[in-house]
Amino acid sequence: MVELMVVAVIVAILAAVAIPLLMGNTIRARATEAEAALGTIRAAMRTVLAEHNAYNVGVITGAVAGNVPGFRARAGVAGDLDGTFFSQECFSITALAANTFTVTCTWSLSVDPSGYTPRAGDVNTTTNTTTINEVGTIARTGY
Repeated sequence: MVELMVVAVIVAILAAVAIPLLMGNTIRARATEAEAALGTIRAAMRTVLAEHNAYNVGVITGAVAGNVPGFRARAGVAGDLDGTFFSQECFSITALAANTFTVTCTWSLSVDPSGYTPRAGDVNTTTNTTTINEVGTIARTGY
């Protein structure tokens, strides 16, 4: 009987340690999706710079989808930026000039229109944001 109680205590201690570690992995996995999408947007913005010698030619601040070349907005099918956790509504150009830009993923703006972003509810209650600029610097807020 004592052996069983010792095993139960050991399992409880392991669970108490493991659960917070696993929750951190979940947040990092979600952040990875945001960072990958931001990197793709940065690559498209670099194409704009290569073609026009400025970031702000044909691109305005605001939504990325339908604004940055190569990213279509949702029209009856999943948009180019709709993922597992983040929908196209999350991504916006928040600063733009000829030689600089900042793109932000605001987690709380994620929506699930017709199942395109099936896990949007996992992130849209947070205040987390992820940003990237023209040199590829990623900044994280809230996690």
